[in-house]
Formats: sequence, structure tokens, C-alpha cells
Amino acid sequence: MKSSIPPTLSVSLFFFLKMMNIPILGIVENMSYFECPNCKERHYIYGESEIQAIAERYDIDTVLQLPLNREYASACDKGKAYEMDAKMMAPLYEKISK
Repeated sequence: MKSSIPPTLSVSLFFFLKMMNIPILGIVENMSYFECPNCKERHYIYGESEIQAIAERYDIDTVLQLPLNREYASACDKGKAYEMDAKMMAPLYEKISK
């Protein structure tokens, strides 16, 4: 999946955070896939994700892939993303709370 952050910048960021002993709690990949509302099949419209390989390369435990979601996008547009169902972010919240 293409990122808005250039690869060299994201790699530099990982190295910088490690060098400064700042823990990376996880990686969130937004718009990772589209889930068909009828059959529940995931469609990777931007191509297969490489986020798990990146997480393994940099020894990051938590990876969260968020789908394209019309309701979430609408809530964000209204400034009310916090009103969305927290279960999408539950794995990351669990990791952060430890």
C-alpha cells in the first residue's frame, strides 16, 4: 500500500525513535482494504499491504489495519470520529494501556 509518507522518511523515523528510546506502540494502516457489506470479503483496492513485513522488520508488535469505512469517514468529516465504535481500535488501545 502506498503511504503519504515517503519510504525514506518513514524508515528514518523508525531509526530516530529507536535511537531516542521512544517506544513504537504500533502501526495503524488507514484505508487498508474495503470490506464488502454483502459477502464480508476483503478487497485490497490499493494492492496487498506490506505493513506486517514492515512491523516484523522493525520489531513492532501491534499492527492495526483499518478498512475504508463510509460511517467512519462521515464521522471524521463532522469532527466526531470519537463517536465511532471503538472496537476498530481495540487492539491498539489494549497495547497502549499496558
